[in-house]
Amino acid sequence: MLEKVEQYCSTLLKGISISKLPFHNIQHTESVISNVATICRSVSMSKDEMEPILLAAWFHDTGFIDSYKGHETRSCEIARNFLKKEGYKTQRLSIVISCIMATRLPQSPNNLEQGILCDADLFHLGCTDYFYWQTLLRKEWEVAMDKAFGDKEWYELNLEFLSSHKFQTPYGLNALNVIKRNNKKRLIHLIESSKTK
Repeated sequence: MLEKVEQYCSTLLKGISISKLPFHNIQHTESVISNVATICRSVSMSKDEMEPILLAAWFHDTGFIDSYKGHETRSCEIARNFLKKEGYKTQRLSIVISCIMATRLPQSPNNLEQGILCDADLFHLGCTDYFYWQTLLRKEWEVAMDKAFGDKEWYELNLEFLSSHKFQTPYGLNALNVIKRNNKKRLIHLIESSKTK
């Protein structure tokens, strides 16, 4: 099933122009897949237990093909239609759907599976390449939502998001939180620096 879903979702996501969506494209999805695997290994999950979370990771941003706001609902429709057609078990399909919906901001996971996908989706908040991903998101918002920000405004928005965000899994709370705190400190420094200009 994973191979079929990878092929199907890759085709959909490769249809998204990187110039239109510099952040939410195939590269982001592939990194989320890798992040899911990392977090699942950290809690000793079996391949069978991992499967619905990995499927959810493949589908979670497919809704961007035709919907920016509320893309999670569209992603669920795409996942449901494909997986039902493939005869995927209803009980496992409900895990896939609930994981995708949990990624809607503000994130609202109710169990470990949902928490894993949520942390995998926002993994970059606790990584050293955080500012690279935020540059891509800033470009995307300009193109897709016609929202342009001055530097100070952008840094403040990001600091507010980092401050309100909470990782859900032991991996996120331990491994990712350390670098997230450093990213917050750097944002505070950038905000202070932009005041003196």
